[in-house]
Amino acid sequence: FAVGRSQIAVTAKDLAASHNIRRGLLGVGLDLSKPKAITVAGIGEPSPAARAGLKLGDRITAIDDRQIENYLDLRQALRPKAAGDRVTVHVTRKDKELRLPVVLAVPEDIGPVPAAEPPTPRHDDEHDLPQPPPATGPS
Repeated sequence: FAVGRSQIAVTAKDLAASHNIRRGLLGVGLDLSKPKAITVAGIGEPSPAARAGLKLGDRITAIDDRQIENYLDLRQALRPKAAGDRVTVHVTRKDKELRLPVVLAVPEDIGPVPAAEPPTPRHDDEHDLPQPPPATGPS
């Protein structure tokens, strides 16, 4: 893996000052199936995300003032943040823009994140196609 020069300088400075460096986490599971969208698909209980009021289906659009369009953007926005740091998570929820203050945590302070539910199949007249019978033997 590669670490940027600026991150090395910050980390070295923190270590020289005897600071404990633990990467801060939100405590969410993500749905990455849509391009240019990071959607909350699971929330640890307890977690910083739960305490801040994030909800399933929220679309994360920014961390502080950094735009988020994909997983790499999210990682880069959170990478320099330590546990205990406060960030503002910008989300879209049902066409409303929200700013939620979050204090990041270490993994030990985050409960399990439930697995995302599989998408519900569409059931409308136009897309309701008959299903083939189940296979009865090797094919």
